[in-house]
This record gives sequence, C-alpha cells and structure tokens, in this order.
Amino acid sequence: MTALNHSHMITDWRAQVALGQYPAMVPFDTFGSNPAVSTTKTDLWGPGGLHTDLTTGTTLWINSEDVADTGMTYHVTGLNGSWNLQEVEVTLQGRTPVQIGEANNWTSVFDLHQVSASPAAGGDVYVATGDATYTLGVPNDVADIQGYVDNTTPIGHSLQSWGVVPAGYKALIFGMTGEMQTPTGTERTAKIRLEVATLAEGATVANPSWTPYYHKHSLSLLSNGSPHETVTFDFPLALPELTRVSLRCTATTSSEIVGRISALILPQDQ
Repeated sequence: MTALNHSHMITDWRAQVALGQYPAMVPFDTFGSNPAVSTTKTDLWGPGGLHTDLTTGTTLWINSEDVADTGMTYHVTGLNGSWNLQEVEVTLQGRTPVQIGEANNWTSVFDLHQVSASPAAGGDVYVATGDATYTLGVPNDVADIQGYVDNTTPIGHSLQSWGVVPAGYKALIFGMTGEMQTPTGTERTAKIRLEVATLAEGATVANPSWTPYYHKHSLSLLSNGSPHETVTFDFPLALPELTRVSLRCTATTSSEIVGRISALILPQDQ
C-alpha cells in the first residue's frame, strides 16, 4: 500500500518550510550559551570571548579532548570557500586533529553534532584552524576555535549564536530570545545585543570586506525580575548576503546566559 502524503494539508507556512515544501528556503534557528558572561563583551558560546571570523577559505580540523573518542562521526554544516552552504561528515580520531572536507574550503561553521550510533563522545569536541596548538586536546588559543561541542556537561551539540548569510541569499530575522540561567543569589543584570557586520562599501562576494559590527537590537535581563525576554519583530530584519550576525552579551556579575536567533534564509530574488 502506498503511503499517503498529507503535508499539503498543512497551511502554516513555517511548517511547510520545515517540511521542505519550499526547498530554496532554509530555517536558521541558532542557539548559543555562555556559562560565565561578565563585564567583558562575549559571544554566546562555551569557549568565551569574541569568536574570530574567517575572511577567506580556510582548512578546518576536528578533534576531541578525549583520546578514547575514536570512530564517532560528526556532521558539520557551514559555508564553503565561496560562501555557499555545505555539509560534511567526518570521523573523530581522539585528540588527533582530522581535516574536515576539502582544504581551504570553510568560511564559517554553523553547527556540529554526532550522527553515529552510541556511544557518544566523552570529551569536548573542537573545530579549529590548522595553525592551532593543543594541550591535552584543547586548542591553546580561543582565536583558533571555529566550533565547539560540550560533551562533558553533556550538551552534545554546538551552542554558538552566530552565522553568516550565504552568497546569493538574504536572511529575515523574525526574533531573538535571551535568558539568564538559575538567576538566584546576587542580583545582576545582563544585556544581549544583536549585532551585525555587513559587506563594506565597494566590497563583493569575490573580494569581501566588512563594516565593524553594529547594534541592531538588544534585550535586558534582570535576575530578580525578568531573567527571560523575547522579542518578535513586527517587520523582520532583512539582511543581505555575507552579513555577519551574532548575539553578544555582557553582565554585571558572572552569569550563565543563553540566547536564540530565529531566522529564515532565502534566495535574493525572492
């Protein structure tokens, strides 16, 4: 008996996009977390500090901090050397870095997670540039890190709140969310800022350069009053190709902060 496809009966356009009825449109919900946000501005990701943007096609490598993590397959998504979407699967070899896909062919990493069967990797997993040096499997310089999975807590999935609009596409940001985790103890506040950097005047996809990051919107969190805030934009923020997007945060006292961007990537001609 032939299975019936009832997806055409779903009228909500968001559900239709998620079901692949509009394959040219790509949902982009990115979720980031930083366990120790303080007064210095940081991206929402585990290693802390501001993530270092790639500006040209770069060779990236993956490894675990646990020598026993051998044979686990990770799925890595991001942008290739031409700023187009790509997906690559790669197998861990413990602390030994393994090249991800082709050489000089990454400009951004969006997501990584294990896709092979159990057991899960026991150590944190890092994606880093080829010039990284390591101590017990951990890159010594956070500037070399392009992706990170916390398997110790465990999280099992990369939590990093940034992205780049692919070449030939635009992005519509529908909203953002921020939350202060376990907001007990000393009263504190945090500010989450949605910041973007667009292609500079005269720059092109073939020869890109960017403006400094600038503020588009922000959320204020108060531990004893409003530790969770969400904003939905009446008119989505429209961002052109190669725009860099990030949630960045400061707090008056060390705090665990999480944030989310809800967006849709679609071809420029739509």
